[in-house]
Amino acid sequence: MPDKTETIVFLDFCGTCVPFQSAPRYIDYTIAHYPRKIARWRRKWYLFLEKFNLAHRIARWSHGLLLQKEMELRALKGYKEEILVESAQSFYQEIIKPNLIQDIIAAVWKHQAEGARVVVVSGGFGIYLRYFAKDMNIAPDDIISSNIAIRNGHATGKLDGIDCMEENKVKLLEKRFDKSEIYSIAYSDSYSDLPLLKWVDRGVVVEQIPSWHKQYGLDVIYWK
Repeated sequence: MPDKTETIVFLDFCGTCVPFQSAPRYIDYTIAHYPRKIARWRRKWYLFLEKFNLAHRIARWSHGLLLQKEMELRALKGYKEEILVESAQSFYQEIIKPNLIQDIIAAVWKHQAEGARVVVVSGGFGIYLRYFAKDMNIAPDDIISSNIAIRNGHATGKLDGIDCMEENKVKLLEKRFDKSEIYSIAYSDSYSDLPLLKWVDRGVVVEQIPSWHKQYGLDVIYWK
C-alpha cells in the first residue's frame, strides 16, 4: 500500500449494498404508506414516460434544465418533512436492512476492522442512508448522496444540490478529499461509476457474474 496518511473506502449503495435502486423504491414506499392523490398521479405519469424512455429523452433535450431524477422526485412534492423522515426510517428497516448484500457488508466490516474509514457515495437519498450509516458505524458527515430539497418544512420536488451520480461523484469527492493524501478504494456495481472506480487507487466492481471489470483493469468481488 502506498505510504499515505489514511485509507478511505468509497462505497456505492444501490446495486452494491442492496440489489436494487433505492431512490425509486423509497418514492413508491412513501406514496404507498402515506398516500396522496396528486402524488399517485405524478408517479404514474413519470412511470409512463420512463416506460417509453421519454423521461431520459426529455432530460437530454433540456440540456440539463430538467433532471430525470427530479422528474421522478416531483411525486413527493408537498410532503411534510416529518412524514418523509418517518417513511425513511421504516423504509430502511423494512426494505433496505433485510436485503443488504451480506458479502459486501462483510467486506466493509473487514475494512473497518483494519482501520479504514468508509464513506458512502450514492445517488440514493441521504434521508434513509443515514440509518444504514448508523448501523455500519459510518459517520453522518461521511454520507455523500443525492438529497431531497426541503423548503418551509415541505419537499419541493427537487434535489438539494447536484445528483450524486456518474461524474458528479468524483466532483463531490474532489471538493472534500485530497487524493494525494489518501489511499482510496471504491466499490460499485455500475458501469456509470467508472469515473469513480478509475479515480481511486483501487476500484472494485461488485458483480454476480463476470462482466466488464477486466477490460478496465479493475478488481472484482462476487456475491451470492
